[in-house]
Amino acid sequence: MSQSDSYSCMGGLVSHQPVHSLSLIRCRCRTTRDELSHRVFLMLQQCNKFREHQARELLIELLEKQLTRRKGLLHELETTVAQANAILEPTFPQPAV
Repeated sequence: MSQSDSYSCMGGLVSHQPVHSLSLIRCRCRTTRDELSHRVFLMLQQCNKFREHQARELLIELLEKQLTRRKGLLHELETTVAQANAILEPTFPQPAV
C-alpha cells in the first residue's frame, strides 16, 4: 500500500499534504487566538467603563453621606448656640437698635 493510498483510506481525515494541513491548523489557531484576544480586550474595555461608572457612583454616595453628616452637625451646633443664647440672654441682654 502506497502512502497516498493510506491517506485516502483514512477517509480524508489526513490531507494529502501534511505540511499544508499543519500550517492550516496553525493559521486557525492563530485566528482563534486573535479572536479570543480581541474579545477579552473588548470585555476589559466594558469592565473599565463599568469601573468608571461605579467609581462615580461611589463618589456620589460618599459625598452625600458627608453632606448629610455635616447638615446634622450644623443643626446640632445651631441648637447648642440657641441654648447658649437662651441661657446668656437674661444675664447679658441685647441692646435695642
